[in-house]
Amino acid sequence: MCPNCRAGVAARVLILFCIPAIAPPVAAQVIDEVTVTAQKREQSIQDVGIAITAFSGDQLDALGLTDTTDLERHVPGLMVTDIGSAVTTVFNIRGVSQNDFADHHEPPVAVYTDGAYVSYLGGVGMNMFDLERVEVLKGPQGTLFGRNATGGLVHLISRRPTFEPEARVRLSLGEYQQRELEGAVSGPLSERIAGRLAFSAKRHDGPWRDPDGPADKGDADSLSVRGQLLFDVSEDVQILLNLRASRVDVNDSPWVPRRAYFRADGLVGSTDFDQFVDHCESFFGLTGLGALIPPDAVDCFSGLAPAFGLGPAFTGDGDIYTIDHDRNGGLDRDYLGATLEVSWQTAIGELVSITNFQSFEKEYGPEDTDATPYRLLEFFQSQDADDFSQELRLSGDTDRLHWITGFYYLSIDSDLNAGTAFYPDLDFLAFDAVLDNDYSTETRSWAVFAQAELDLAPRWSLVGGLRWTDDRMELQFRPGCTGPLCAVLVFPGMVQESGFTDAVPGADTTRSSGDWSGKLQLNWHPRADWLAYAGITRGQKAGGYNAGSYAPWTVDQSIFDDEILTSYEAGLKATLFGGAARLNLTGFYYDYQDIQVFTFQGTTLFVYNSDGSAQGAEVELIANPAEGWEFLLGAAFLDTEVEDIEQGFLGPRDTQMINAPELTLNGLGRYEWSAFGGSMGLQVDASWVDERKLNIIDHPATLADAYLLVNARAYYATDDGRWEFEVFGENLTDEEYVVTTFQLPDITGSAIDIYGLPRWAGVSVTYRWD
Repeated sequence: MCPNCRAGVAARVLILFCIPAIAPPVAAQVIDEVTVTAQKREQSIQDVGIAITAFSGDQLDALGLTDTTDLERHVPGLMVTDIGSAVTTVFNIRGVSQNDFADHHEPPVAVYTDGAYVSYLGGVGMNMFDLERVEVLKGPQGTLFGRNATGGLVHLISRRPTFEPEARVRLSLGEYQQRELEGAVSGPLSERIAGRLAFSAKRHDGPWRDPDGPADKGDADSLSVRGQLLFDVSEDVQILLNLRASRVDVNDSPWVPRRAYFRADGLVGSTDFDQFVDHCESFFGLTGLGALIPPDAVDCFSGLAPAFGLGPAFTGDGDIYTIDHDRNGGLDRDYLGATLEVSWQTAIGELVSITNFQSFEKEYGPEDTDATPYRLLEFFQSQDADDFSQELRLSGDTDRLHWITGFYYLSIDSDLNAGTAFYPDLDFLAFDAVLDNDYSTETRSWAVFAQAELDLAPRWSLVGGLRWTDDRMELQFRPGCTGPLCAVLVFPGMVQESGFTDAVPGADTTRSSGDWSGKLQLNWHPRADWLAYAGITRGQKAGGYNAGSYAPWTVDQSIFDDEILTSYEAGLKATLFGGAARLNLTGFYYDYQDIQVFTFQGTTLFVYNSDGSAQGAEVELIANPAEGWEFLLGAAFLDTEVEDIEQGFLGPRDTQMINAPELTLNGLGRYEWSAFGGSMGLQVDASWVDERKLNIIDHPATLADAYLLVNARAYYATDDGRWEFEVFGENLTDEEYVVTTFQLPDITGSAIDIYGLPRWAGVSVTYRWD
C-alpha cells in the first residue's frame, strides 16, 4: 500500500476512534502544574523566576514526545536540529547555538541527564523514556549548574526507584516498519534498597528510497537501558547509583542535492541555468564542457558523467524522498554512563555529591556528501572520549534566606578523527585528495559558585549569584593528506613548518582562560499566585580550537575566544481563574560579546568571534476552560543581529543568527471524556516556524522557508489505568520542510538538504501494573 494511502486510512481510523457514546468528562493531564528543581530545590514552576518550560513524564506521554528532537514542538524559543540522524544534535535557544559538527566542541546550550552534564554534540540526541520530567531553562544558567551555559540548558530527569512495586510496558507499531518497545519495572530489593530498570528500543526503515543504492536512508535502530539502585541509608543519607547505556546504528544522512553557484554579487543562487554553467566552467576550469551539463543537473560534475564513462547523468526526479547515493556510510554510536549521587542532611544544610563518568564512542561514514550515484565527495569522523565530573553542593534555608554554594570539576579526553575525500572518480581533473586528520583534546575545568535568595518583605525577594570558572584545553593535531589537491587544501602553520609532505608534523598547543558569571534579580509577588521578576544575568562559555577534516589555518587562526552573554530579562507568571489557566510572559535583551559564530568553509565549519545582540519575547498560555478540555498555546518573537560578518564579494555586514526564526508558534487542543467504562481523548497539536537562515553568510540557497506541522493522537484508557490504546498521526498535511542545508558551490556546485519526516501514522498499546 502506498504511504499516502496508508496515512489516509490512519486518518479515517482517527476519526472513527473518536465517535463513542459521550459520557461526563474526566480530568485531563496537561494542565497539571509541574514541580521543578531549576534552583536545586523543589518548587512549583510558577514560583521560579526563570523562563522555564517543563513537562512531567505523564505529560510527555500524553504529548507523544519520545525523543529530545521532539521538544521544539512545545517549547517556545527552542529549535532542535540534526542532520537526519543522531550524528550531531544542536539545541538552539533564542538564537544561541553551536552548529559546528566537529565532535570536540561543547555547545552553549547544555544538556544534563539526572544531574550529569553530557559534553558530546553527538550524544545529546537520545530517546526520552521513563522520565520524571524534562526542564528547559532559557538564558545563562552559570550560578547554579555545574557546567556553565550561555544559552540555557535542557535537563532530563529519570523516574527514581520506588519502594512500592510498579511496572509498565508500551509497544508501538507504525508505517515504515516502525517497532518501538519501552518498559520499566521498579520496586524494593530489601527494606532499605530499591531498584529500577528501564529500557527503550526503536527501529524503523527510512522514508528516503534509494532504488539503486546500498540501502534506504532515514532509518532508526537504537537501544537504551538504564538501571538505578536507591540506598535509603538513614533518615539523613540517601545514595543513588545510576547506570545507563545506549547504542545507535543507522544509515548515514539522507542528503538531497540541488545545484548552487556563486553569482557576481557573491551570493549563492540555484535558479539561472546559464549562470550555473558559467560558474562550473570558470570556477572549476571546465571550459568548453558546460554544453555537456543537462539543464536539470544537480551539480557541476555528475552531469558530466556520461562523457567520461561514469554512467548516466544524475538529475534527480523532483521527489525529495527519492535519492540515489553511491554508498551507505552510517552511524555507530555507543554510550556508557555511571552517576553516583549522595545526599546528606547535615546540621547546616543538605550536602549533595554527584560523581559522574561517561564513555562515548562514535563512528560515522564515509558519508556520501555529494548525494549522487558517483563517488565525488565523502566525509567521515570518529570519536573515542571519556569524561569525569565531580560536583559538590551545600544548600540550606533560614526564615528569610535560601542559599546554595558549590564546586564543580570536569575532565574530558577525546581522541578524534575527521576526513574528507575529494573527487576520487574524477582523476582526469587532477583534483583528487584525501584529508585524514587525527587529533586529540584534553579539557580541564573547575568552578566555584554560589547563589542566595533573600526575602526582603512578605512579597519581595532578591536573588544574587556568582561563579568563577577556569578552563584549560590542550589540542594535538596530526593532519594527513594525499593527492595533488593537498597543496591547495592544507596551508602552512598548524600542519607544517615549510613545504608539504604526506606526513606533516601538526601542532601541539594549549589555551586557558578564566572568567566570571553572575546574577542579580528582584522578585515580586503582587498576588499569592503571581510572580513578577526582573534581573541581569551574565554567562560565559570557554573558547577553543577549530579542528576537523579541513585545516586551512595557522595555530593562531584556529583559536576562538570565550563568549560573554549578558541577559536583561523580565517576566510575569500568573495563575488565572482559580487555577484554570496559567499565563507566562517573558521579555529579554541579550548583549552578546565575542559570539562563537560559525560559517561553512569547504567541508568544515569554521568558528570565530564576533559581537551581536538578540531581543525578543515569549508567551505561554495553558488553559482548562471547561471540564475535560485543555489548551496549550505558545509564541516566541526573536530579533537577532551578528556584526561584521564577511559576506564574500560584498564584504562585511550585519546579519541574523543561524536557525533563529523571527516568529515561532505552537498550539495544542485536547479533549477527554468518559466512555466504555474508561476514558477516551483526542488531541491535535501544531507548530509553525518562520523562515530562517541556515548559514551565517547570507546565501539565498541556505534560507529555509517557513513550515507548519500538524499532529494528532486519539486514545482510550481503562478506568483502572492499566491499559491504554492509542492511534497517532505525525505531519498530517505531509509538509515538505528543510531541517538543515550545507552549501558546496566551491566543491561540487551544489547545495545539499536534509528534509523532515513525511506523514507518519501508527498505533501503540501500554500496560501498567503494580
